[in-house]
Amino acid sequence: MNHAEPPEEPTPQASRYFERDLRPMTRINLALYAAFALMLEDMRSQEVLPVGRRGPAHEAVEGNLAVQLRNLERQAGVRRTL
Repeated sequence: MNHAEPPEEPTPQASRYFERDLRPMTRINLALYAAFALMLEDMRSQEVLPVGRRGPAHEAVEGNLAVQLRNLERQAGVRRTL
């Protein structure tokens, strides 16, 4: 009977390499998801994939024009009348 050897245990060094490579790949995947979701939203003019907007950002996208123009006089680039 041919006995297969048990798989080798990962070494602590191999685990560090895996964790080191996993973080940038996770960030890259999140950036690609966000870019794709925002591109689809721009093309269809509606939210297609969730991107996690909360607070003022969510109100600006989902609210009406009055919500978007609120506090406009204090925005950068808006001048007072002379």
